[in-house]
Amino acid sequence: MIEELAHDPQSGAPLSSVKNYPGPEVGEGLADVQTQAYRTGVRTPEQHPLVEWSGTREGTLTNGELVSAQRGLLGYFRRTHRNVRDDPDPSMDSTAALALKRLKAEAPRALDSFVWYALAERLAAKGYWAAWMLDHVIARCPHPTQRVDGEVVGRCGSRLKFRPGVGKLEGVCAKCPHEHGAVDEALVEYIGDIYRASFDEEMEARLL
Repeated sequence: MIEELAHDPQSGAPLSSVKNYPGPEVGEGLADVQTQAYRTGVRTPEQHPLVEWSGTREGTLTNGELVSAQRGLLGYFRRTHRNVRDDPDPSMDSTAALALKRLKAEAPRALDSFVWYALAERLAAKGYWAAWMLDHVIARCPHPTQRVDGEVVGRCGSRLKFRPGVGKLEGVCAKCPHEHGAVDEALVEYIGDIYRASFDEEMEARLL
């Protein structure tokens, strides 16, 4: 994840409040958004007892990523779980770990935002209170932006802004509001696709 929810994409560790300014030469050849990040400051991961820490992350420069590793999202989940709840449930961590393994196996390129929503749905289906997770994710636009052989391999990923709809607020792509429009239904459909691909309920029932 990035912006106000940024964490180390490999471990899920929090990032330092102090920014580093390595100079524009470090950003040469990088995408514009990465180059800009280096110019405005980059942070480093800070070791945390709730994440699976690797010494190789020490001193790494990052402002987070839109797609984190499985271990990164799990570390973020564990930290957030304990920040939100006075009585965290250890079994919820274990269930989340198994669910993330399946989600990342089926949708390795899916943005953290979409995986997080699918994870919340899975935990709720398993009987856990997961509503708190909705306050710790940034809703993003799922509009397809790149296809290869008919398969969608890229999503917009812009933050959503919300405008009054019929009897509710509707999410609209902040970057391309006119081209992408309201994306609520597309978001629900895409997260549902990820969920169904990761958790075959009929097969699970046969195994019980």
